[in-house]
Amino acid sequence: MKKYNIPHQSQVIKTRLTEEEYAEFSERVTLCKMSQAEFIRQALIKSSIRPVITMSFWTEQDVLEYTYHNHIPIADVYGEVVADYGKGKAQGDSTDMGIFDVGKPIFNTTGCNRTGRKRCN
Repeated sequence: MKKYNIPHQSQVIKTRLTEEEYAEFSERVTLCKMSQAEFIRQALIKSSIRPVITMSFWTEQDVLEYTYHNHIPIADVYGEVVADYGKGKAQGDSTDMGIFDVGKPIFNTTGCNRTGRKRCN
């Protein structure tokens, strides 16, 4: 009996695919010259899957705050997202700030704003 020098793998993953999904999966496995099991292991280990975030109720401040705290790169034309801790109250179009937002920073970009109006110096 042939012995393999691999760690003992006892856990099983099962899933169902449509005909189209299976055809694409099989094609990728063949192109990579891997077994289906190895292909799935490599996909799990080497991929970075991020959660889907629903943004239907997000304000511009919410998006800028999330971008700032999670270090998400934005287009160079917008510059960087910065936090201004000195404002602490609603300003301009930030009318959604409530009692729980007092003391929170106002987030802005150092380049052009999102509406296309130039705010660059």
